[in-house]
Amino acid sequence: MVPRVKSRTGALPTDYAKAFLAKYSTGPFKILSSYSVPEQSNYEGFGLRYSGINNGVSTIVQVLIVASNKNDILYILIFEAPENIWEEESLKGHAMLNMVGLGE
Repeated sequence: MVPRVKSRTGALPTDYAKAFLAKYSTGPFKILSSYSVPEQSNYEGFGLRYSGINNGVSTIVQVLIVASNKNDILYILIFEAPENIWEEESLKGHAMLNMVGLGE
């Protein structure tokens, strides 16, 4: 959780989220997909999935950032698993992400 995004950075949380994710395109990662989730209850989501090497292991990482300009806050959620068991492990990751409740 990153509170007071605009007061700390001068950027709206949604703009900060997009810039945060854009940095992955300059790293040693292969972007597999990117997406956005339309605004609901003052929160908007942005995410991507990438593959890379983590301590010598081919890994897939799912990053989801939920931003609220109204509440000046970001939530950064990251789930990763080795690529060879991603399909099975991603079911757990999706279940965890679906349990996150945001709002007022």
